[in-house]
Amino acid sequence: METNQKRHMVDFLFVLTLLFLFAFFSMTLVVLGAQVYKSTISSTQEDFNTRTVSFYLTEKIRQYDTAGNVSVTTFGDGDAILLQQEIDGTTYNTYLYLYNGYITELFVADGNELSPESGQAILAAYTFEIEAVNDRLIQCSVTCPKQMPSTFYVSIHSIQEVSE
Repeated sequence: METNQKRHMVDFLFVLTLLFLFAFFSMTLVVLGAQVYKSTISSTQEDFNTRTVSFYLTEKIRQYDTAGNVSVTTFGDGDAILLQQEIDGTTYNTYLYLYNGYITELFVADGNELSPESGQAILAAYTFEIEAVNDRLIQCSVTCPKQMPSTFYVSIHSIQEVSE
């Protein structure tokens, strides 16, 4: 009878040990999976920010891509893209520039002087540098939060010279 009771105790401890190991490895798997998920989401968000900046700037330049309406200039303390358009006989300027950690957009009638803080913050960025590579190509370098610097090029399709 005593042997039988010891055997039942060993069986019970074996099952309890298996249950403990199963719970331990299950929790370990959940914790590792959560860390991988968090890392993936973080990386995806960072890539999304960089792509959003490049798509936004490219699309804005393409909207104004008619002869002489896209130029690289300075506004405030740094580089800016100047986009011009005529509406009902009045010329309007759209400036894209870096201000207070954001790529900022300012829409103003030509001849009106506004300060950089008047613009609308669009996307977070640490740096924003623009250079006219040649008469049909603009190089944009942007550093978004938690990202490495990203450089992309925007081609001007209209026949013009990109002035600097």
